[in-house]
Amino acid sequence: MKAPHVEVSLLSADRVMARGEKSWWGVAFKLDPHWHIYWKNPGDSGAAPKFTLNVDGGTAGEPQWPVPQRLPLGEMVNFGYEGEVIYPFEVMAGARDRVKVRAKLEWLVCHEECVPGFATLDLEREIKDQKISDPLLENAFAATLRRVPSSMSPGRLSGRFLSPTSYELTFEPAGAMDPSSWLVFPVDGEKFNPREPEKKIQGPRITWTFRAVAAAPDKTPYFLLANEQAAHEVTLTAADESPLALLLFFAFLGGMILNLMPCVFPVLSIKVFSLMKESGGGRAALAREGILYTSGVLVTFLVLGAVFLLLREGGEAIGWGFQLQSPVVVFFLMLLFFALALNFLGVFEWGTALMNWAGMRSTTSKGASAFGTGVLSVFVAAPCTGPFMGAALGAAATLPAVPAMSLFLALALGLAAPVLALCLLPGGLKMLPKPGAWMETLKEFFAFPLFATVLWLWWVLVQQVGAAAVISAGGGLLLLAWALWIRGQGWRKGARVLLILIAVLGPAMMLRPSAPAESGAPAAPKTWVDYDKSALAAARAENRAVFIDFTAAWCITCQWNKKAVLQTAAAEELFRRNNVLLMQGDWTRYDEKITKALAAFGRASVPLYVYYPAGGGEPRLLPQMLTMSMIEELFQPTTGGQQ
Repeated sequence: MKAPHVEVSLLSADRVMARGEKSWWGVAFKLDPHWHIYWKNPGDSGAAPKFTLNVDGGTAGEPQWPVPQRLPLGEMVNFGYEGEVIYPFEVMAGARDRVKVRAKLEWLVCHEECVPGFATLDLEREIKDQKISDPLLENAFAATLRRVPSSMSPGRLSGRFLSPTSYELTFEPAGAMDPSSWLVFPVDGEKFNPREPEKKIQGPRITWTFRAVAAAPDKTPYFLLANEQAAHEVTLTAADESPLALLLFFAFLGGMILNLMPCVFPVLSIKVFSLMKESGGGRAALAREGILYTSGVLVTFLVLGAVFLLLREGGEAIGWGFQLQSPVVVFFLMLLFFALALNFLGVFEWGTALMNWAGMRSTTSKGASAFGTGVLSVFVAAPCTGPFMGAALGAAATLPAVPAMSLFLALALGLAAPVLALCLLPGGLKMLPKPGAWMETLKEFFAFPLFATVLWLWWVLVQQVGAAAVISAGGGLLLLAWALWIRGQGWRKGARVLLILIAVLGPAMMLRPSAPAESGAPAAPKTWVDYDKSALAAARAENRAVFIDFTAAWCITCQWNKKAVLQTAAAEELFRRNNVLLMQGDWTRYDEKITKALAAFGRASVPLYVYYPAGGGEPRLLPQMLTMSMIEELFQPTTGGQQ
């Protein structure tokens, strides 16, 4: 049948099939000049054709995919076929006298535009004792089958990750075949860039270096072919060869640097205060504090990591920091920090397990205090990814469970390491001042970073649920303050408990994520547009530079970079002068589109900054802490920018 820009046929290599034997059938596409159809990995765009085969009087195998060619289209690269192509499949003749195959087809043919197509084709063949072949079609199928890969290994093949976004494949062909004649195609389009990999030949060995867009897949199939005479599909277990040691180092270092992030300071102020109190008890008391704090950090990181991986295995598109995408979690943290701040100011002295668990010492719950501070530090600090954390978290989102959990463990150890070292090293005790009356003033001072954290969390809540959060969350804080105040006024315990329950459960039941249009979030500057994949592709087709800011309201690092760099007059003028399309991907609330976009760059957290240079070229990922010089460097001639 004829369709726009293509002629589609259902073919059989035999005019008559032999009973109980196999025959090659196929769906053939004859395309208009310059139009193409796709391979099973279509590349940067497009879609592979779909085949639904129903056989009456026999059985059919899966359609096979001949070796494709790379089809550049502007800055994109696709895998597919031009001219004519047959997708072959085997049909086994049954015991009847005839076999009938019905093929329901869907396809996409593209040139400068794409046109979808649909068809249902039927073909019957007689079944006799001996087959009768069609010589012309038999030759066509033979030529196609030479381009269908076998599973036999054509030589020695090994692979390893040079970095979370760079994969090296090394091949030594068997026999005396010329290594320069081999090409390679990644089957998994979600893990590897379809562009021609960098190739190096050393003697009989050839090495390809791919850009990986998601680190460490479990298995990576490849097509390899030589002189258009042979093709082989080979599967590697790439995860075993990924640079796990390097990722663990990045994770540990990123966890340590996280202590310098402003989101961690309010929690560390609690820990520092308790350490100074314990310094008077000697090294044993200080060591106990450090070990329990580290235990709280480790347990919380591992629990969050386990939940993260379980949701991932369940098919959820999820990223790190998912806990602060929940308005209820943000509200509970507001209440906890508010109560801690009031306690620091001496509004109340409450010896309950909750307050001691959260970091306030008491004689009855010494262990819970240090452990709880560790838990709290992870909950608030972990979403603010700092330098080196992005690559490690991106790898954890794709690695198998055991190495992924080891990365979470390394992050936890890095976060806890400074406090643990202070508590365990012999010189740590000397670094802490002696306890005294001055500590009461310091405790009151530490209340104000906690109040600042409450304001930040309140602002995050407004972004998530809209203006309703001002009244609901504010009412919760008011009721909580009232309940804490009346403790010393002789009220019955039941009244205090009732007020606290109303303060916590009332607003929590009202907090529901609003639609974007209803959100109270401040609008992005007019120069920035919402992230959109099709708009990105259109800009790339026009050879226009694009800068993408993947951000979230609960990410303090993101907000700092905005105010200090991205939304300054100097940066905006530089972007304007170079005609850069500015996009913002807001991840404050759960957004599957943003989660998948992050995963495409091997990331599972924000901030992420991506720059596509004008005139083409590979996207460039910027560090998580920005400076103005980094933005200026994008437009230097050596970086592929424009002046």
